[in-house]
Amino acid sequence: MSDALRAALRARLAPGGLSEASDPAGAFDLRTDICGHPLGTPLAVVAPADDAEVAAVIALCRDHGVQVVACGEATAYWQPLDLTDAVALRTHRLRALPEVPADGAALWCGAGVPVRVLDDHLRRSGRCLAAHPDGFGETSIGALVATGMAAGVGMARAAAPDLVAGLRVALGSGVALTTGACAVLGAPPATSVGLPDLTGLFIAAEGALGVITAVAVRHEPIGARAQVRASLRPVGQASLVALLEALREPRTYDTLRLVQEIGPRAPPGWQLDMRLHSPRDPAEANGRAEAAAAIIQSSGFAMDVERFDDSRRPVWRWQGPMGATRSRLAGLRFAALDVDLAWRDLPGALHCALALQQRAQALPHHSLRVAVYAAPEHVNVGMHFAMQPNDAGEEQEILALLEAGRAALSGLSVLPYRWGGSWGPHFHAKLDPGYLAALRAFASALDPQRVVRARGVFADLADDTVVRSAATAASYGRADEP
Repeated sequence: MSDALRAALRARLAPGGLSEASDPAGAFDLRTDICGHPLGTPLAVVAPADDAEVAAVIALCRDHGVQVVACGEATAYWQPLDLTDAVALRTHRLRALPEVPADGAALWCGAGVPVRVLDDHLRRSGRCLAAHPDGFGETSIGALVATGMAAGVGMARAAAPDLVAGLRVALGSGVALTTGACAVLGAPPATSVGLPDLTGLFIAAEGALGVITAVAVRHEPIGARAQVRASLRPVGQASLVALLEALREPRTYDTLRLVQEIGPRAPPGWQLDMRLHSPRDPAEANGRAEAAAAIIQSSGFAMDVERFDDSRRPVWRWQGPMGATRSRLAGLRFAALDVDLAWRDLPGALHCALALQQRAQALPHHSLRVAVYAAPEHVNVGMHFAMQPNDAGEEQEILALLEAGRAALSGLSVLPYRWGGSWGPHFHAKLDPGYLAALRAFASALDPQRVVRARGVFADLADDTVVRSAATAASYGRADEP
């Protein structure tokens, strides 16, 4: 990094806002993502304290011909980050969290607020998020918006567009943008169709075009919740899909999740977790849980069914303490694939996931998990493998396993859960030309000098050769057999 840029950043940022890769005391502390992929060495790490400092960093880097990469906790597993020779912009100091509006209006909060901190803040006022979009809750709300905001413990009643009423974004062009059809007129952010709304352009853009600095989050009354858990004997895929279809019909749940895990501590068969919701009435939530438990019992392959509510036992919301994403994977090589799909395509995707899980058993592993997250209109199928490679050869076999999985899944009607830096070779050629032309136009207008670097579909726009060759496709065999 040039002396001029270093001096300019140091002069513009608050104390502690700049550290350099050459400084062992203050250098970037995240060298890899949770899968062990190197993030690259940045020129420097900045931690702006407010929107104005974010905009200043982008402007200074643009003037000096250096790219900026926005990054959070690097807990992604789809290779979205490349910090090499760029300025890494950490968002964790953007922590503004005002009082919850008494009238239920959307809450503006800093992009660096962890989603669990946000949810706890809302709950102290009798409100909550309508989804749990992160497993442990340490991911920032800005990062969740940038990556699509659907995952974690449950995604059934609220996708990202339902949770986000507006954004503040520091664009690569230097413009400070506020989105939200009401917010652009100075009114509180709210659902409106009176004007075009640019919010959706930044949801799942993976940090492209600009840096999200604040999010207007929609919330709802806590209401009443009940939970059903069940252990299911090993059965055929058709029986599992039929059970999920039967439970899907009420469409009153926060979470409908089905998991099969192979490992030394994993229970046999499938584990089903369903969390049901009522806006106000505990009796209604319990009634829905009772009906769901009856459906599970009638399947004929349930070994154990447990039902409880908030009055007897708090309905579990997170998978563990904040920060556990990395601590639980210490010493392991996380290898994961996730896809979203329509319900009609669940049998094919589940078959592919289980075939990949079976193939992974031939490699050293700690646990091999296949999970189905069911929302009313779509399904997510995830393959989450904690591997234990002993040498470089086994590392390469793990990479080959993931590549075979991506190739197999690309033959189905699925959408990658996150595009990142790994799915482009398999899906880029499928993208609609008009869609690509529109993305290019947005990129040229909002970040013409490509100051904000991001992997994902916007990164692939610069190179239309990122397509899967026929030879590569043929080498992976049939689409339904990784």
